[in-house]
Amino acid sequence: LSKFSFSIDFIKFGKRLWNSMTSSVIALPNTVVNAENPPSLLQLIETVASQRELIPLLQESDNAVIAMFKCIEGTTRSKVIGCIMRAIDGLLTDGGSFVDGDSVTVKAHSLGQKLILKHIHLLISQFTKRLTSDSKAANLDDDVATPNGADKVHKRNPTDGLQLNILCRVSELLVSASEVEDENIETMERLCSLLVPSLKFDSHPNHLYVMRTVSSLIPKISDNAAISHYYSLSKLLGPNKAASGMTSNEARTIISSAITGIGSRGIGSNLNRVATAVVELNAASTAYVNEHDFDRMLPVLNGLGASNDSEG
Repeated sequence: LSKFSFSIDFIKFGKRLWNSMTSSVIALPNTVVNAENPPSLLQLIETVASQRELIPLLQESDNAVIAMFKCIEGTTRSKVIGCIMRAIDGLLTDGGSFVDGDSVTVKAHSLGQKLILKHIHLLISQFTKRLTSDSKAANLDDDVATPNGADKVHKRNPTDGLQLNILCRVSELLVSASEVEDENIETMERLCSLLVPSLKFDSHPNHLYVMRTVSSLIPKISDNAAISHYYSLSKLLGPNKAASGMTSNEARTIISSAITGIGSRGIGSNLNRVATAVVELNAASTAYVNEHDFDRMLPVLNGLGASNDSEG
């Protein structure tokens, strides 16, 4: 398929292709349970999703996309997850036609993105199963035996960063959708619940990406859901036990923006004032690199010891 996709129109064979594999497609989620390597059918779906000329084949079968999403489970192993993530990446980028950062910013969604949006609630549900703590403990890739086989040591799953990256981009896709439905809001709230706990003091390849995604989701979710993340986001701006906390000005600015998205909802005037103060305390200088804007910061610091009736 990939070799001849530019010269042969495979789309006209789409219905016959998927009809001949109906039972295999339906059984696909069961075939990946505890499987070390992705089955041939899943690799076929990855190939189709990774080529712009072939993506219309997936439009001929909803079951193929649904089955691929259902393969994301707590026990799905690393190589299989990698295959699924590459396929989703192909759909997000229209087979690599978009630059990563531009894939969800275009005005009209591509066919691949529309296929994801059609089943995005299922995809988020499957991510939820995989990335929640209970399922995480069941992930067989987390425990890797030592060379002598006597003991097991905990090792970070190499696909975690890739999964977070895809999850963030799927979140941005959902936020970019013009339709604001109750089901979309519930899904965005679930996304926030998945992403906020992943924000840590330590450095992570997708750290800023996750922060930006959370900051874009906060204004879209309900008041109660937003306020539930206030403490988790706020503590990231404080010290990390005996060590210094988050030192990146860019990261602190993004977190401050997310807190403002919570405080500006009219939930309470005090919360709004706190959110405004947080933004001013973490303002970055526009004249100097990696410097604070002390003209904005100092008035807030000086006002912290003022009486409750004083302005600020």
